[in-house]
Amino acid sequence: SDYAGGDSQGFILAEANLPGMGSLAFLRLLRSRAVGYPVVVLASTANLDIAEQAKRAGALEVISKPLVGDRLLQLLSNVGNHQTNQINEKGSSS
Repeated sequence: SDYAGGDSQGFILAEANLPGMGSLAFLRLLRSRAVGYPVVVLASTANLDIAEQAKRAGALEVISKPLVGDRLLQLLSNVGNHQTNQINEKGSSS
């Protein structure tokens, strides 16, 4: 799916425990609406089961709190690389 708004870049940082809706339900909602921004799920603990489920539901990455310093910079780099690859794939298939 295309990113919302065409070729714009960005990402969604979603808390694993959203009020009224868990992150997995949120990921399914985004997928059903064809929202193409990469989603990073921010969890309070490193739970491998939640991480695996979130990845299967479409999350680019699942990271644990706190998100500071080098980890934040690495996340932004990973998202940027992902988006560059998506744009390159889209261009080569045209």
